[in-house]
Amino acid sequence: MLVRVRGGKDGIAEYLRDGLKSNRDMHRDQMDKVICIDGDLSLTDTIIKSMAKTDNPENYLSFAERDISEATMRAVYDQFKNELMSAYVSQEFNLYAEIHFPKIKSYQDKSSGAMVERFPHVHVVMPKKNLLNAKNLNPFGFYKSHEHYIQAIQEKINYQYNLISPRDNQRLLNVDDGHLLARYKGDHFNGANATLKRELFDVIQTKNIVSMSAFKQELNHYGDVSVGKAGTPDAYLKIKPHGATRNVRLTDPCFCADFIEQRILKREKPSERQVNRLVEEWMNSKSHEVKYIHSAAPKLREQYKALPTQLKRVFLDEQRERYYQQYDLSSGIRFVEQKRASQRNFSANGWAYHRKLGVERGIPRGFADIPNGLPSLSQRNVARTGRARRDCARELLPDHAPHHLAIEQSHRSSQLRWSCHEPRRRVARFGDHRPPITEYDAICVAAP
Repeated sequence: MLVRVRGGKDGIAEYLRDGLKSNRDMHRDQMDKVICIDGDLSLTDTIIKSMAKTDNPENYLSFAERDISEATMRAVYDQFKNELMSAYVSQEFNLYAEIHFPKIKSYQDKSSGAMVERFPHVHVVMPKKNLLNAKNLNPFGFYKSHEHYIQAIQEKINYQYNLISPRDNQRLLNVDDGHLLARYKGDHFNGANATLKRELFDVIQTKNIVSMSAFKQELNHYGDVSVGKAGTPDAYLKIKPHGATRNVRLTDPCFCADFIEQRILKREKPSERQVNRLVEEWMNSKSHEVKYIHSAAPKLREQYKALPTQLKRVFLDEQRERYYQQYDLSSGIRFVEQKRASQRNFSANGWAYHRKLGVERGIPRGFADIPNGLPSLSQRNVARTGRARRDCARELLPDHAPHHLAIEQSHRSSQLRWSCHEPRRRVARFGDHRPPITEYDAICVAAP
């Protein structure tokens, strides 16, 4: 299985549906049996079209086995997704994936005339948009710097499912092909010792060095030469440049006997133990560094860089916890935004709702219009004398009310509207479903 990562702008949905390319005329239905295994193409296309014009990575999983089963391809895709996106939760990204089983096994390229062989493969489309914060989504980081981790995921899957690796069928580079050698030199040598290695690679070509002894003699001009893992099949040359304190290990294929003596240049296939270690490193630390550290402020990056290795994972855990504490993952909304939305909703609807309740209960809008300053009461004339006053009291109060007046008269009911000298905004503290104020409540408060 081979993983290819490439970017593209909108148009991927049309390509997957129609299958049309400039060098062929066949429609998708003629070419492939298509099986969707993850996501919704229309939704993914909508997200891509809503974004600014930016590259959106398409991952391509190609299999050399023509008879591979759908179940195996699904399992391979699930593992690839889980290990690649180990620093993210599912609410943060959108993915679409579909299997193509070729109906047409080969066709002739219109531009070159060459026959193109077609194998089962999976198209994986991922818009570069984080769905939680609407920011850029880039789980790969700077791809060239982390390509070996993606290839490790690829090789781990190949070992696990016994699939053919691209390292098993490598194209040998012809030393007469200057373009391929230049590309090899530009792509392969990175890091602190890249300049020295490029120079040694050029020396092998220009001086036509064809034996390991001649190569060792040439290396003596650059520093002290020794052999690492001497006496084993994995032996390699190493050099300590003049004035340096550390050795430079020449483990690259171009410094081994196959290339120097026979000019056979191919990338060495890593062992299962090596790829498992790289995948574990990617999932536990490197993918989280890409997410939380690489795009962070310079001060935080320097703080992380200064930490000892054993504390870096603790620091990453703290960054991850702080990040996800901002969001309600059940709704995909930041808690701060939820609070603001709730406040806006209350401001827009809360007072209208309470005013509506007041109208339904027959409460006048102005406080001065309310008889005796008490809401929800019908107006009664209690300023009577003599027998009429006693009759009125009997009318308003039940027989047992006097037993409670002594206790209740000094307390205000929590159901009453606040008096006029207090701010009206405090009405908002009432619940939405207040029980109506009874005449008995009002008299208990108003009684002298």
